[in-house]
Amino acid sequence: MIDFLPKRDIIETIFPSLSAPASRNSGVSGAWSIYSTLLTAAANTFPFILCGAYVMESLQLVIDDVVTSAQLNIQVSIGAAGSEVPIAESHGGLLLSPCVIASGSITGLTGRTHFFEPVRIPSNVKIAYRASSSAAKLINTAVYIFGYDARYFAQPLKAAEELRYIRGLCSPTKGATVWPSPGATAVSTPAGATWVYGAAVQFIASAASPLLITGLFGSATTASNSSQAQIGIGAPGAEQWMSKVGLTVQTGFPGPLIDCYLPRPLYVKTGEAVSVRIAGNVASTATGIALKGFALR
Repeated sequence: MIDFLPKRDIIETIFPSLSAPASRNSGVSGAWSIYSTLLTAAANTFPFILCGAYVMESLQLVIDDVVTSAQLNIQVSIGAAGSEVPIAESHGGLLLSPCVIASGSITGLTGRTHFFEPVRIPSNVKIAYRASSSAAKLINTAVYIFGYDARYFAQPLKAAEELRYIRGLCSPTKGATVWPSPGATAVSTPAGATWVYGAAVQFIASAASPLLITGLFGSATTASNSSQAQIGIGAPGAEQWMSKVGLTVQTGFPGPLIDCYLPRPLYVKTGEAVSVRIAGNVASTATGIALKGFALR
């Protein structure tokens, strides 16, 4: 996260925007893959504060393979092809057992948020990423990067009970919370249209106390089902869309299955309603969504 403090006045920027994520099969045995473009120089029209990446990671084993553990490294770079300069790197990992199968393969898949120390990227430069697996098996990856338009990056909001939150203390009666609890709520893309936001689904009708929304979890089993979700505050039909995350899936793989955190939590006032809507790569498809956050008092 950038500063852990709440915000309400800016919405996150995601690249690629309202389209399928960039994807790349990793290099193996510690070697890097070739680069995959996240944003062309021509499309990079404003300075961007890079905060992290939403990453799908999958590992596939076939019959006679042994139990395999692999560390995945993701490296984001800027610059023209052949002259890329790395600016941020992080890692994940997967462990998979083939069990006993007569034929075919078994695939393990997960999605996670990779945070970077914030980096300001100037306009008119290409942004790309590459991946490496520590194992002899490649890892399939799909990536959205996230952050903020540097032209509108704002100071943190002063929120009720914020010092309690900064010091690592939640409310003495209600701390970390998910909505709904337990389970998930279906949020769907619209019929007949891809990368258009569908109907909003309300998760909180009226906040009982000030809240910080820190992100959401998304899961589904539809192939190639990448999506981008917005979190809004306000009554049904009058929502103000204030936060955005990317639920990434590589083409041909089922999903998403990803835990998405915001770089800055969204502050919700007592009595406000909170809703979610999604736009995705597959029309008329539901994704199970659960919000996460903290009660401030």
